[in-house]
Amino acid sequence: MCNIFEPVFDQQRDEPGFVARRARIGWQLGTERIGASVGGVLPGQAGYPVPLPPR
Repeated sequence: MCNIFEPVFDQQRDEPGFVARRARIGWQLGTERIGASVGGVLPGQAGYPVPLPPR
């Protein structure tokens, strides 16, 4: 059984500057119509590239 307090991280991203991990809780539980994820980002890293707003 999946536990959000002790997630099983099943996806890793190891690009320079974007080191993160994700546990697809909904997928691990076998849900079909709803999804949920728990993520973790290391200090100094970003989860996703965020474009800067235009000046």
